[in-house]
Amino acid sequence: MRDDRVRETHEELQGERFTWTDGWGGVFPGEPINCRCWARAIVDRDQVLASGDFIPVDASGPFTERNRPGVTQVAPGPGSRVPFAPGPFDQTRSRSRATAKATAKATTKATTKATTKATTKATSAKIPTANPRLKNPPKSPPKDPEFTRGGALSRIKQSDKISVTNSQIRKSLGVADGERFKHAVGVYGETAGANALRMVAGAGGNTSPTTKKILLQHIGGEAEARKLLSSIDKGLEALPKYQGKIFRGLNLDADGFAKFSKQLETGVLKDKALTSWTANGGMSAVFGDDPLGLNTRVILRKQNRAGVAIGRLTSRPEEVEVLHKKASHKILRTEKKILPDGRPAIIVDLE
Repeated sequence: MRDDRVRETHEELQGERFTWTDGWGGVFPGEPINCRCWARAIVDRDQVLASGDFIPVDASGPFTERNRPGVTQVAPGPGSRVPFAPGPFDQTRSRSRATAKATAKATTKATTKATTKATTKATSAKIPTANPRLKNPPKSPPKDPEFTRGGALSRIKQSDKISVTNSQIRKSLGVADGERFKHAVGVYGETAGANALRMVAGAGGNTSPTTKKILLQHIGGEAEARKLLSSIDKGLEALPKYQGKIFRGLNLDADGFAKFSKQLETGVLKDKALTSWTANGGMSAVFGDDPLGLNTRVILRKQNRAGVAIGRLTSRPEEVEVLHKKASHKILRTEKKILPDGRPAIIVDLE
């Protein structure tokens, strides 16, 4: 829709490629108010075939990038709950489900072997490898209350029980600073807002200039971002801390896990900016989960000392969120574990 209603920042994104997990700095097409943008799925043939949940089909629609070798357009198979993975399009003949499954099995075996070999070489023997597999996994998922999330209603009740209240905010910060803190937490509660604040705080990674522009525009500029960060820091210092365990789920690809392993070797894990945790272990398992099994699920676990429960201040109280300030955490131990959802995870206990 290239009319006079198209925003300049959105027009700049025409034809750009982003992942389904990150979008353009946490913002997705059609998400901003009155946005008419839309996304077209681009998938990697080998990655999708390895999942076993998709089958290739003939491409006949107006897709671009059709004639690139080694890739194919695909469609979800019956009962699939997994979104398309990023990658280029191509057009090929359809293959049988049996051929797809055979290819997936061979690809998964080769990928797992190569990943395990590379990770073992890069990390110490005491650090669990990517995509851990137990030698004799249980026939049925283990019952582990700590990583069972429960229903949405029970999690909302848990969040309501531990969250700071308006009266505590007014008492600790005063009316004016209290309102600023609640506003800042509300901005942080949005994906784009959280990414913007973390970027300004120094945890943005290799953020492209276009993404930086969009993120800063979303929250009103860098100066406003620093004011919001200051309000949050002040609130986290003054407000009562949640007393209990907190968890943080991470979904790491091969590069992310390699960088994480290096931190494990140092014995210290550093947060460069604000981080969101949860008081519900089951939710951390969801946040770090990868149904395709291509990435590694890592769950950080620690006894909270500096985080403030903010469930009553967010639009998603069922996440039982605990906001934690920038910190360094001593790594106590790591272990491989099969969680109640039947899939593996690496549990890292922090001091």
